[in-house]
Amino acid sequence: MLELCYALEFIEGAATKLGEYSADFLPQHISEALHAFDAVGIHHYIDASMFSMGDPNRFKFIDFAMEEFPPPR
Repeated sequence: MLELCYALEFIEGAATKLGEYSADFLPQHISEALHAFDAVGIHHYIDASMFSMGDPNRFKFIDFAMEEFPPPR
């Protein structure tokens, strides 16, 4: 996993907050992505925004840290 990651891209469409959805109502590809985040130690994503959530080939998550979270030891 990269220690620091930064990407810049224009994403068309309206953002939807992840926290607005129950895990039971997320599309399978979104649930799989969240499990992948958990597997690599990314656990704070409830306030992330999603774009194109209905399209498994185009969906995007964006999230900006508002405070620093030290890595687990």
